[in-house]
Amino acid sequence: MQNGDIYEDVMGPKYAALKSWWADRTTETHRVLEDAVSEAGFRAEFVGEVSAEVAARVPPDLWKLHWPLMNTPERRRISVRLIEIWEENFTWFPRYQAYLRQNQPSTLIVWGPEDGYMPAQSARAYLRDLPNAQLHLIAGAGHWLLETHFDEARVLVREFLSRLSA
Repeated sequence: MQNGDIYEDVMGPKYAALKSWWADRTTETHRVLEDAVSEAGFRAEFVGEVSAEVAARVPPDLWKLHWPLMNTPERRRISVRLIEIWEENFTWFPRYQAYLRQNQPSTLIVWGPEDGYMPAQSARAYLRDLPNAQLHLIAGAGHWLLETHFDEARVLVREFLSRLSA
């Protein structure tokens, strides 16, 4: 990975397959990306990183209804292509970080520390550029925090917005 090396310390374990693909673009490393675009892959995306108790909060409709819409060769190919090019996202990060450092917007960070892509250290990395940001790590939450911990997040967001408008 070229420009993403500086983010190595904040990337979660779900990036392992992507990093393998970026480093060695073979049929074998690509197959893992293809397997992610499946009904089982979608289910794992929603509930694979949290406890069984938290996973029970995620309605199966999220993958059961989504998968039939995706289950065509063309849509699967497009989805895999989107996964392949995620590496480009990392080239944008310095521009976003510069904006945050220069403008210091009022910021609330509500994060699921069990996120397999961007775990707790990813949330804390924002504080490098936004030292005055308000950070909340919601215990047990993962990537789909709003599906599993909506009520906790809602309270934090309302409090934050009420302070901004005061």
